Amino acid sequence: MGKVKFYALVCRNMKAVTRHVKTIAKEDLVIVINSLDEGFVSDASTYCANSGIEYYITESDGGPSKGKNSVLDLFEASDNDYMVLVDGDDFITPHGYWTYKELAKSEIAPDVLALEYQYGIYKERGYHWSVGELDNDAARSPTIGVQDVEDADKVHGYGVRCFFQKYHWWKDAISGKCIRKIDGDEFSCNLADVHQRWANHCYKYISNWESHLRLVWFSKKATETNRFNLDFTVGEDTLMYLDLKKQALRGDFVMRQLFEQYPTYVYDTRVAGIVIQERNALGDPEDEATLIPDYGWYLWLKKLVEEYDKYEEQEIMDEARIPLLKVKTHLPEYAGAADEDFHIVWPEDYRPDTMGLVGYLPTKKVYL
Repeated sequence: MGKVKFYALVCRNMKAVTRHVKTIAKEDLVIVINSLDEGFVSDASTYCANSGIEYYITESDGGPSKGKNSVLDLFEASDNDYMVLVDGDDFITPHGYWTYKELAKSEIAPDVLALEYQYGIYKERGYHWSVGELDNDAARSPTIGVQDVEDADKVHGYGVRCFFQKYHWWKDAISGKCIRKIDGDEFSCNLADVHQRWANHCYKYISNWESHLRLVWFSKKATETNRFNLDFTVGEDTLMYLDLKKQALRGDFVMRQLFEQYPTYVYDTRVAGIVIQERNALGDPEDEATLIPDYGWYLWLKKLVEEYDKYEEQEIMDEARIPLLKVKTHLPEYAGAADEDFHIVWPEDYRPDTMGLVGYLPTKKVYL
């Protein structure tokens, strides 16, 4: 039976810091404070100290990779067998806490776990009025009527399978039809080209349903020689996924993927993160042609695609699929199956608490 702790990497929002204890027991939680905001560092460390939560302050360069690497360093130096990595703006559900605690007990627990079909909460557009004075951006704000905009749980949002796309979207994306090319507009043509290249890499080497599979679970065998790429502000986690996938397929360690029908980890964009900031960023103030919407998106997408091209040339990319984590739920087809063949076994009276985000599906018909 292994020991697991949940490492929450926080950098900016105190309300997001304090909600981790709602679903993770204090003795299993580690808060890693990685921020350039000295006021936040002071507030977060004071909160942790007063609350009896294990915490560390690590050096920040303002980017995600250095902070994540500091978490891996702390895990390496600990006596924990496994770690669950939680981006500070996101959160673990009660079902997730139970799932990862159970996985640590398994004799066949993997060294790396990535999530498929991940659940997320996106900011909704608020109230929409087609006529009248309220037909403006303010009326469609996700914070309309919200007293504390720093409290993500109060901001209007809607649930999505955040990286999942339907067949017709992938068909358009890999054929270069997602971004409309405008005659005479060089930027639209460049963006369309780089988006098509990106989609083809994702479809071929990550998933033909999803553009990103989140890494959440690590053993020391997996973290010993792996770190996030410091040159990337966006996409560093996908590059790490591809590195770990290649190593797992080579036999260096065991990697599995968890199909998130019942969410264990929730990606929450109601707190503005790096991806949104980078996407909305404009270009060079000295170059008017770059001061346009989506230019920030184009820049990080182009940089990531060029790195994907290098990965492909170096044969780091691999089309093989990682096997799923085996979870024995209450489905009839699992009746009689040997428990030892599964990584996690639901007790007969277990019901996944997903905080109301998705409902537990009955195993018997409740209507004729």
